Amino acid sequence: MLFWVIVLADIIAGHMLFGTAAFLLAPPVALLDGISWPLWLQILIGFLLSDLLEYGLHRLAHRWPWLWRLHSVHHSDPQLDATTALRAHPLETFLYIPPKLALYTLLGLPFWIEGLRAILHNAWLIVQHADVRFPGGMETLRWLLVTPGLHHLHHAQDRLTHDHNFGQIFSFWDRLFGTYLPPEGRPKPLTGLAGYGGEEWQSVYGMMTHPFRKPPDTRVENHLR
Repeated sequence: MLFWVIVLADIIAGHMLFGTAAFLLAPPVALLDGISWPLWLQILIGFLLSDLLEYGLHRLAHRWPWLWRLHSVHHSDPQLDATTALRAHPLETFLYIPPKLALYTLLGLPFWIEGLRAILHNAWLIVQHADVRFPGGMETLRWLLVTPGLHHLHHAQDRLTHDHNFGQIFSFWDRLFGTYLPPEGRPKPLTGLAGYGGEEWQSVYGMMTHPFRKPPDTRVENHLR
């Protein structure tokens, strides 16, 4: 019996893996067909526009109450560190997929470009959230990239502070759209969300049910939209 279970699992897993590979490598049927772009330009366009899309979605997640309920799971971590980069509600992650598919379909770009960007992006997210001392030169990159100093401000409890620096990889979107906030002259922010530090919110069950529960009773309501 176990043998056939393993065989069935291998067939299903293999089908999914090969199907995913074909999906990533084959360019979609595009609405903007007829434009022949060199590979380097396709990658550049994919990286830039995908990052711009995520910037826009991130701003909406801070503005729309129902999206904030999902996104606040990420912000509710009281101790900002590398694990915070992986802390996201599955429903929020799922909601990011259709816009990305629509973008790449519109442009006719192969989806492997987004796969490559995701690998680099996920690694940079860990750097952004890490609670370690980086070389001073790291922050000189903020003219181009969202550095740890910029992103730590985004996790401040104070809403007036955390409603800035929405960029994912590139910092120039915040500069362009007026949401850039430099860390100079500001103390290290208190991170997390007021009232969400208890085990009932920080456990796996607490994080999964977080968006569907009444917010904690607290006089500090910077997290409310």
